Amino acid sequence: MKQKLLLLLLTAAMLLMLTACGEVKNVEMLIDQIGTVSLESGDAISAAQGAFDTLKDDQKEKVANIAALENAKTQYAQLLNERDYADAAAAFEAKDFALAKKLYSSLGSFEDAAERYTETLHAEAYYEAVDLFNAGKYKEAARKFEETDGYLDSQDKLFDTGVALLDASAYSDAISVFSVCNNSSKEAYIAYANGAINMASGNYEKAQQFFEAAKDIPNGEEMLRGSIYMQAEENLEKGYLNTAKGLYEQLPEEFSYQNGKTVSERLAALKKFDSFVVLCGIWKSNDMDASVRETHTSTGLWDQWDGNGWNYQLEITCKINDDDTATMRAKANFWHYTNYSSLSRNLKYSDDSCLFTYTGTRAPYKMDYSMNFTYEYSGTLRINGKKFRLDYQILDRNSSMYFDYTYKSFGTYDTLVKAL
Repeated sequence: MKQKLLLLLLTAAMLLMLTACGEVKNVEMLIDQIGTVSLESGDAISAAQGAFDTLKDDQKEKVANIAALENAKTQYAQLLNERDYADAAAAFEAKDFALAKKLYSSLGSFEDAAERYTETLHAEAYYEAVDLFNAGKYKEAARKFEETDGYLDSQDKLFDTGVALLDASAYSDAISVFSVCNNSSKEAYIAYANGAINMASGNYEKAQQFFEAAKDIPNGEEMLRGSIYMQAEENLEKGYLNTAKGLYEQLPEEFSYQNGKTVSERLAALKKFDSFVVLCGIWKSNDMDASVRETHTSTGLWDQWDGNGWNYQLEITCKINDDDTATMRAKANFWHYTNYSSLSRNLKYSDDSCLFTYTGTRAPYKMDYSMNFTYEYSGTLRINGKKFRLDYQILDRNSSMYFDYTYKSFGTYDTLVKAL
């Protein structure tokens, strides 16, 4: 009985050994069947690996060709990466950037997949920007071109976007775009945009300064002339005929701006009214005198204070009218006493001004004007060539039973300190 049991045990052990040996042989056979590794070897490698994974640890150690399996897996992974890399490149060429990004991302550190992934991001942004530009969405296009990190001609495209914004009068946006451009002309275009902003705001002199820096780019010279022309027009409207003339003379005779009159027409009008032009300016008084006299009503005896002032001015402006006349407008500043006192420290005085106008075809060489002043007094302004004398007189500013008071002031304005 014991011998029979031992035999059974031996038989079982031999069967187990044969089975284990067969399982190892089976794995080795599956590995051998892989053969030359290709992209079709995936199932064979999976089968061999699966069978190997079912072995016990001591059986795995007996698989003689396990190195071949590992080598096959390495080769197969390489082939898969090469396939995906090629597919990613094909997707990139076809502008299927979503697939290209997916494949390059899955490749990890394989060859230059990481760099290709970044390039794909830039290319995707570039073509999105081109589409936005073609659709007239320049601000959005500019933002996308900035994301391309210089891909292809994106810097040139970005500059073109700035020009398009400039043409669309989006000057602030254009400045923002030009500021990030890598273009040698960008400073001139930024200056042009700033000039256009100031032109739109009526700051023509400031605009001229900017257009001076932009005169060598398209339309820059035209806008520079336009800014000078508009300064001339502005001064013409103010009555600063000397200033307007000087500005017009900087421009070509046939130049005009915004459908205005030509420079030659403006200069011809100024020449016609030259007698007014030469008077436009600030004239300084070199002598200004004032007096106040107290006269006794019964005896006729009087007492008087006299004083002098300096640097009082007369401003003359002239406007050319539509009826072929011109109007001269003058504002004279002067001073005068406002009371009488037997003590000089109690004397009071005031600065004042008066206005007068004259309209005609020529400015008068000699003429007297009667004027009403700001308060209750009146006077005369006498023109003699380029010399202007202002006189005024009032009586009885101070009321008294026993005295009459006479207040006088005169000034001669004969030195041109600034042409207008």
